Amino acid sequence: MTLIVNAAVSIIFWVHDGGVRQARHFEHLPVSVPVSAFILSAGVCFFLARYLSTPIRKMVDARQQLMRDLSHELRSPLARMQIALGLARRPESDLPRQLDRVELEAQRLDHLIDQIMRLSRLDDPAVPRACERFNLRELIEELVYSATLEAQQKQADVVLAAEEVWVHGDREMLGSAIENVLRNAVHFTRGGTRVRVLVESTGGEVVVRVSDSGPGVPEADIERIFMPFYRVSTGRAPDDRGHGIGLAITSRVMRHHRGTAIARNNESGGLDVELRFPVRADML
Repeated sequence: MTLIVNAAVSIIFWVHDGGVRQARHFEHLPVSVPVSAFILSAGVCFFLARYLSTPIRKMVDARQQLMRDLSHELRSPLARMQIALGLARRPESDLPRQLDRVELEAQRLDHLIDQIMRLSRLDDPAVPRACERFNLRELIEELVYSATLEAQQKQADVVLAAEEVWVHGDREMLGSAIENVLRNAVHFTRGGTRVRVLVESTGGEVVVRVSDSGPGVPEADIERIFMPFYRVSTGRAPDDRGHGIGLAITSRVMRHHRGTAIARNNESGGLDVELRFPVRADML
């Protein structure tokens, strides 16, 4: 968008300067303004207004929606904390239970703010990006081990099939992106099933695919799950533990590594999330 605007301004000045040069050859005419330059500049402005109005309006609408969603997400734990404090003030209240609830909501609020700040840093070009060579399989093995402990609480398992792949990129950012997808899969997979993680390299590109056996995502929602604060409107979100930021962070990380994040429903009814990025990622 910035490149388009800069190019448009350059064109306007180029046209205007050209008109001025043309007008100098006709100084005997009673015209004080280079009319041709004015008309051409006005035409360019009209064209740009028509061309840019729709994406700019969409961008403004998206930003306003983001602020509304952010306000809602921040108010929800605060409202629950206020309810818990109100109950705690009652003479017959179970004070330790209400204090535990306040502590839980405070932890959720802290986690939400941390995710928002992380998402903001990913969008800030002034934040330096670390780039190092590391073994991706070793990183994912660590993530799978942690996810397995969580999966065991619902009698599920996490299975890894990974090649040894050395990549260049931001290890912390990539680890966060993959962990978000993996924990999401563990959370939604049905009890007694498996979450499958595949890591392979082909043609200078790394593919990380995480497959769960959960309820899947309606086709109408599948393109939106990487948007901040977006939640699927069906049984994919059985409780309010998530804020819809994890997959948005994953999408941003992939974009910074010149990669992509794609989701699709699999044959078992669950969700496949596929992360693709170059082995040598020249980050944005």
